[in-house]
Amino acid sequence: MRSKKLRHGLDSDPRNAPHRSPLRSLLLTRSRAPLATIVNVHLAAFVLASCDTSAEVDNQEPELDETQVDASPSAAEAFLAAHGELTNASSATHDDFRRAQSALTELRQQPVDNAQAESEANAVDARHEGGDTIYPFLECIEPRSWKRYRAFWGYKNTSDAPRDVPIGDKNRFRPGRKDRGQPESFAPGRNHFAFKTSFRRDRAQWWQVDGHYAKASRRSPWCIELAEVTPELKCVDQLEDGKFRAHWSYTNHKADPARVRVGWWNAVWPPPIYQGQPQFFDAGHHEDAFQTTFDGAKGQTWWLLAQSATATADSPRCGPDLCEDVVCEDNNACTNDDCDPLTGACVYTPVDDGTSCTLDSGAAGQCSAGECVDAGECDSDDDCSDGLFCNGEETCNTDTRECVGGTEPCTEDGDVCNGTVTCDEDADECLDGTPLDCEDNNECTADACDSITGCSNDPVADGTSCESGTGTCQAGTCVTDLCLNVECDDNDACNGLEVCDENTGDCVDGTPLDCEDNNECTADACDATTGCSNEPVSNGTLCDQGGGSCQDGVCVPDLCLGNTCDDADVCNGAETCDPNTGDCVDGMPLDCDDDNECTADTCDAVTGCASAPVDDGISCESGTGTCQAGTCVTDLCLGVECDDNDVCNGLEVCDENTGDCTPGTPLDCEDNNECTADTCDATDGCANTPVDDGTSCQDGAGTCQGGACELDLCFDVECDDNDVCNGLETCDDTTGDCVDGTALDCDDANECTADACDATDGCSNVALEDGTDCTTASGAFGSCQAGDCSALNRYTAGHGDLAFEFEFDADLGEFEVFVEAEGATINGVDDVDGSFDLDELGIVTTATFTRPDPDFGFFEDTCIAPGESLHWLPQGNGDAAANGVPFLGIASEVEAGTFVDDVIDLQLVDVQSPDGSGHYSLWKDGFGPTFSMASCDGITADDDTLTLPLGHDHFNMGFADGGLGVWNVTYEVSAELAAGGEASAEVTVKYVIE
Repeated sequence: MRSKKLRHGLDSDPRNAPHRSPLRSLLLTRSRAPLATIVNVHLAAFVLASCDTSAEVDNQEPELDETQVDASPSAAEAFLAAHGELTNASSATHDDFRRAQSALTELRQQPVDNAQAESEANAVDARHEGGDTIYPFLECIEPRSWKRYRAFWGYKNTSDAPRDVPIGDKNRFRPGRKDRGQPESFAPGRNHFAFKTSFRRDRAQWWQVDGHYAKASRRSPWCIELAEVTPELKCVDQLEDGKFRAHWSYTNHKADPARVRVGWWNAVWPPPIYQGQPQFFDAGHHEDAFQTTFDGAKGQTWWLLAQSATATADSPRCGPDLCEDVVCEDNNACTNDDCDPLTGACVYTPVDDGTSCTLDSGAAGQCSAGECVDAGECDSDDDCSDGLFCNGEETCNTDTRECVGGTEPCTEDGDVCNGTVTCDEDADECLDGTPLDCEDNNECTADACDSITGCSNDPVADGTSCESGTGTCQAGTCVTDLCLNVECDDNDACNGLEVCDENTGDCVDGTPLDCEDNNECTADACDATTGCSNEPVSNGTLCDQGGGSCQDGVCVPDLCLGNTCDDADVCNGAETCDPNTGDCVDGMPLDCDDDNECTADTCDAVTGCASAPVDDGISCESGTGTCQAGTCVTDLCLGVECDDNDVCNGLEVCDENTGDCTPGTPLDCEDNNECTADTCDATDGCANTPVDDGTSCQDGAGTCQGGACELDLCFDVECDDNDVCNGLETCDDTTGDCVDGTALDCDDANECTADACDATDGCSNVALEDGTDCTTASGAFGSCQAGDCSALNRYTAGHGDLAFEFEFDADLGEFEVFVEAEGATINGVDDVDGSFDLDELGIVTTATFTRPDPDFGFFEDTCIAPGESLHWLPQGNGDAAANGVPFLGIASEVEAGTFVDDVIDLQLVDVQSPDGSGHYSLWKDGFGPTFSMASCDGITADDDTLTLPLGHDHFNMGFADGGLGVWNVTYEVSAELAAGGEASAEVTVKYVIE
């Protein structure tokens, strides 16, 4: 992505004119004027301000010196250099530590003139004393790196009650963001170390509250310069195993709290240097501020501001000394005599064996297990030999001067089956033993020999044949078989199987067969040859105590037993039960017809048949009469014809009482249906013929269809929302509801187009901006180019630079930023030289950097904890080559004289990691890391670095958290044109983390 953003110089904007005096313009110029010139300019500014007697100091905003110019290093910065060298050493010794403390001592001996800083930050206008106001205070500053400092702020609320001052014009920081974490609620009185901020070495920082100001700059007093704190050892406790616990105290000799962070100026030695000691020190003396544990053989020292207190095994005890009056002496040169301070008991510990001592006889001896013994009996192996072969070769222990017996030469082989080895002293040789004979002549045992236990004769399996088949082995003994050739079977299966008693040889009867199958529908019998049989009895034989009958050998229950089929309705007849199925069968219904056409014949479920008269007047006897009170009476109208054959007049009838004809009632053919034509035919009567389909009805709200008026539910319903993206909406004529159309599918399955739909014009697929991240069909990281996803050029190793060019365009010009490869590895090809567009190149790294532990806060801008790792592009070519990753620099290819002071600014604008949570940092190695950019604490104006025309430099780049994949890091390149105005461009670099 490339864009051009041109800004004119500050002087060209008339809105800035009131703030720009010639003096102010000089201060804002990024010049490299001699130090004396700059000092004179500051003095002149001070004189001019002093002459303005009308200035309201408390309420007039001070000039913001955004470009403080470097002066000679202060004593504090000299100490920081020494501290940085010590911190970056691969291993720091105690002597290194003492040299750093000496540098701090020298620093503290420098005269400190804080008058100007105190007047700027801490002065309280006497005119406001006693009023309800808030004064901001700068407590002190401390370095974070060569480029950045940390400021500690406090305040004084002169009111007796808390006050709220929200972030805004009355509670803000300058320059830049108003909100730097300062409080919005202020407690009464003086409040120290309320919060902290970070600021750049070359930019002052101001806090304004209620019209009062406090300032932080690199010239502000250091926390360690203001602190006067003495470390003290209170006492020690003796623990077990030579360990001790130290109780530490301190005295702050000033009236205000002090800040001394853990580092080389507040450290416990030997490391780890942080063991719980305070970093904020309240005024006055404080007992038992913290405790540590140490090895009594090494001792322990707390260094604080070039002063120290030391704890040893001999330091004063916190409790009484139990060994004070105890004398431990056993007059034994072979023991060390001590008193246990925990119990007061004597402890006598043997000295090392072999220590020289004197026997009671006065002869020389040596200590052994705490006793003095004879010094020995030999000086060489010859003094110990007894000349016997079978005793082995004796040797002399020259340390104890004692003879050691030899090893017997004739040793057993560990196998007792081979016999016992003997030693022949006369022949000076070893003789083999006689092998064991384990044969016991018993064919019912298995004979074997074990190398350890010797012979074994274990019984073979019972039943094994023995004595030529006349017996079998039982528990290791051969037993004779008395039943050999004895036949006991009587060939009658019903008696059971007869067998021979092996103890007597007699035949024993078998167990007779039990053929009872407990089934009463079978006949049980036994045959001598075939054995048991169970044949079915005749079907119908009663079984189950008469509750069933046998069917094919199975007892079938009587299904009608206890089954009552009567439905209590005599009209149906008498129901019966079918014994084959158990189902009820309907009976013969009653016939109640009494052959009288003037009665209605019925049947009652309980009472049976009944006959009641029909209505009077009903025709009977073939029309010659009518029913009257259940009897057929002759009809007077018999043979009288009254019909005029026109059904439209109605039906003419005969008055049965007189026999006269009476007119009928004319037919009414109106069906109240406007979709039919109503007519009457003399023969056919009324006709209601449908009108033509489509004829309007219901005042136009419907149409006739098949003789019925069907209402048009969509009458006057308008469903089109005039948005083609939704599809064409229609009205459902069955419900009258609008039905959504089918929405247009504008997805063209192309990551590099923006798929959209216009209400009038429909779908569009517009190519995304070149450089937009995408994934190719093969799954590779890619970049959109002219609407298509092209795989990124993979820059994986070797040297390259993020290079700046500037080409004049019309009156101003345009930056060009690209990667210039010099012997780089691109797409697997080595030694590539050439230029690559940023939106087509991925700078790949697989390397990781582990934050040192401890590092005393020097790498906290990486946003990882000590001991944790982040992905990394190294500053040094050696680290890059060792990790097989790119060695990327920042270079300028702009000719000198193009920009004011030949300075180009590279400002961090945005960091987009794959999961949106990543942090980017850029730093240089040196006297400790110097961070130029770090998004961990938010991206601010401080996240930038400068480069010079034709300059070239290398940095470390870190990528913390955020996941693997493509990181888009956006920078703004800007410079002030020598010809006037300012040119800038935003560029995005793609870093691929794998």
